[in-house]
Amino acid sequence: MSIVRVLLSEPPAANRAEAWVRCDDTGRVVERGHDTPDRWPPASRREAVLAAGLVRLIAIALPPMSPAITRTLCSGTFSTSLASSAR
Repeated sequence: MSIVRVLLSEPPAANRAEAWVRCDDTGRVVERGHDTPDRWPPASRREAVLAAGLVRLIAIALPPMSPAITRTLCSGTFSTSLASSAR
C-alpha cells in the first residue's frame, strides 16, 4: 500500500502543480515532487493536506447523541446538511 499526500495551498485545479510526497506502508517518504494532478504517482490512497487559509474551524453545540453517531462524526464523516443548518 502506498499513500500520496498532496499539499493544497489553493482550491484544487487540474492545471496547477502541487507539492506531493509518496509514502510506503510504514509512512516513510519514498518519493516527492511538484506536479499537476495527472502526473502524481499511482497510489492505493491519496490524502490532501489543506493550507490553513482553505479551511474554516467552527465550534457548534450538538445535542446528546448515541455512541454510534458520535463515532461517525469523530471519524470525519460529517453531514453537510447538519453543518449548513448551523450557519
